[in-house]
This record gives sequence, C-alpha cells and structure tokens, in this order.
Amino acid sequence: GITPVLNLTVSIQNSGENSYNTHVILTYPSALSYRRATLLQWDGRATVQCEGLDIKEGSAVHSSKCFISRPIFKSQAKVVFVATFDVDANSQVDRVVNISANATSGNEEHITTGSFALNSIPVRFGINILVKSAEDSTHYINFTSGSNDLRRPVHHTIQVENLGAREIPVSVTIRVPVKLVNTDIWSNTLGLKVPGCTVKTEDPTETDVLKKLKETQILNCSVAMCSVLSCSISVLKNRVPVIYNLTGEVSSAWLQQTQLESVRLVSSASLGFDTKQYIHRFTKSKTLINTEVQTHVEVIKVYDYKKEIIGGAAGGLLLLALITLGLYKAGFFKRGYKEMMEQQAGDADAGEDAAPPAEE
Repeated sequence: GITPVLNLTVSIQNSGENSYNTHVILTYPSALSYRRATLLQWDGRATVQCEGLDIKEGSAVHSSKCFISRPIFKSQAKVVFVATFDVDANSQVDRVVNISANATSGNEEHITTGSFALNSIPVRFGINILVKSAEDSTHYINFTSGSNDLRRPVHHTIQVENLGAREIPVSVTIRVPVKLVNTDIWSNTLGLKVPGCTVKTEDPTETDVLKKLKETQILNCSVAMCSVLSCSISVLKNRVPVIYNLTGEVSSAWLQQTQLESVRLVSSASLGFDTKQYIHRFTKSKTLINTEVQTHVEVIKVYDYKKEIIGGAAGGLLLLALITLGLYKAGFFKRGYKEMMEQQAGDADAGEDAAPPAEE
C-alpha cells in the first residue's frame, strides 16, 4: 500500500468460563514481519503479548502467538487489539494475502466454534514513478514570415523515473503532432520513431481545428493528426531513468494557414501501470504520470524599408516644391532679384565716385 505497514484488527471474546493461557495464533505470508500489538478495547485488566514462532528456512508462511491476559482470560471478557506488520517492499506476493487467526487455550474443554477466522486482503503496492520533460528539449524556434520552405531542428526529450523502492513494469504513451489539416509539421518523421515502440496515427478530436488553434494558440493532438508511440518498460528500476528522444526538423509550411505569429507545439507523454496491483503514493499523481513538452514557435516579420525610403524621398521633394511655389507666389524671388539688382547698381555708382580725376 501507500505505507510500508499493515494493520490487522483482532477481536476475541470469552463467552464461557475463565480461560487459562488463552492465545491467538496469527498466520501470515513471509512478506510480512510482526512488529507489535496495540490494545484498542478491553474489559477490566487486559494484556496482549505476542512472539514469533519458529519457522523453517525458506518457508512462505510465518506465525506469531499472542497471549491474551495471561494467565487468566476471565469469563465474558472481550479484547480488541491491532497487530502491526512490516511489509517487505521488495517481496513478491500474490494479489491476495491470506491472514488467519486461530484462538485456543489451555483448558481441557473449550468450545471451538468461532475460534478461527480467515481474512483475504487484496494487495496493492505503493509506487512513486514520474514522467517529465528533460532540460535539453527545444523550448524556442522562430521562422521568417513569408517563407514556407524553412526548417528548424527540434528535440522533444521525455524522461521516466522510478523514485520508489519497488521495481515495476510500466507502459509509456507518447503523442506527437505531425500534420495540421493536410500540411506536415515535421519535414521528416523518422526521428520520431523509438526502437521497441509501436506507432500508430490518431485524428484530431476537434472538428474546426483552425478555429480552435486560433483560440488557444496551442498545437497539440486535439487539433492536429498525431503520431502515437506505445512503449513498454518491463522493469523500471529505482533511480535509473529511461529516456525517449524525439528529434526532427519542424517545417514552416504549416504556419501560413494558421495566420498566427506565435504557436506552442506540444507533445505529451503518460505512464500506465496495473492499478489492481499498484497504487501511487501521492494523491496528485496525475501531475506526475502525465507531462507535456512545449516548443514556442514564433513568426518574425521582416520589414522592407525600400518603400519607406522612396516614399520619404518623394515626400521631401514634394514638400520642397510646394515651399518653392509658395515663395514664388508671395513674390519672394522677385523682391530678392530687385534688391540684388539695386545693390549691384549702388555698388557701381559708388565705384565711379571714388575714381581719381584724369590727368591733363
């Protein structure tokens, strides 16, 4: 189970005369080892003392003898106690454990009816396994807008670990989006195959995939055709990670139909195990046995500045022409020309006045 102990509640009542050397023999599988007995309910003065019985080496069954209020278990008295057993985490037992309790005494005469009880307990071993995205997975790529023939290398790495003591068989299911509508997401899917894993394809669960994609901006198996890898780990050993590498080149061809500038490409992985035999130690185990690998895909717009440069130059020339035309209509150039001519005439007159008289 989730805890490495098993508690067995035993109830014994003396419906007859005083009983001497009353004891209960507990028989249980060798995967259990007796630890202690704790009184829960008793009448008057009562004690419970247990000890292990000698067993043969390699025996599949162990036994313990528990004395009840030795030496005298009084008439009409009742005792309820809990026998606690340690569970060997590495033991291999059947899916059902049988534990028996047989009560007897040292009296010459005693009633045997109801003195034997057998309890069959279903066994589920506590485990601690997880799956996660490895750090070397590709987290970001980008493409230039308007280019449909670009490729970017992408790695989705998935890591499976066993953090518990028990080694168990595990199944791993990996889902990778491979096609959006009719356009391949990966230019080559050979790197998405893992040796030892079977591969099949699944259609998206959404009907209007492009509408859903624009709403969520998440490209996963709900909107894309997916490649589903089914893998088996016969024995997931403690602290020995199992790695699944999915590698390939993501194409830019599928991005045009999305009309999005940012999309998250999401692969997923989940673990499976025999829930009739094993139980995860943590109540929030769904977050531990399921994971996603996300790659942020961004479309970068490249601006053509030629139009801006040509437009700016043309606008500047037009503005200069308008300014020139305005100055011309305001007579700026006429006044400037008249002033210039008058200045030149004034300079000529001044030159004549300053000239020396001619010699006779």
